[in-house]
Amino acid sequence: MRLETEEAMVAKRDVLSLQMELLQILFKISAYKKLRKQEVRDRIELKKKLREMKLGMGSLLELIPEIEKPKIKFRKKSSEERGVREVKKKEKEATLKKNVDEQLAEIKERLQRLDQG
Repeated sequence: MRLETEEAMVAKRDVLSLQMELLQILFKISAYKKLRKQEVRDRIELKKKLREMKLGMGSLLELIPEIEKPKIKFRKKSSEERGVREVKKKEKEATLKKNVDEQLAEIKERLQRLDQG
């Protein structure tokens, strides 16, 4: 008889905790719906303001005179200059890799000394 009352108490606790969790979920859903409605309102307002700004910019652009842009001529780099640049880049990468490898080797040595000592 006692076992049945304990089981009933556990079941009641489970039901009550489930009800509490459901209420929390409903509260969160309600809050989400409110936030979503506010987001939609804000988006509509932003869209209206952007449209107004676009119209204002259009009228401003009509008032501003056009400026002639100077043409800039770029000198094409020779294949020799590009080759030198690529060689320097590869040398720099190799030096960096070598430096990293040396540091890794030094760290491994320290670890081995710590394990031995």
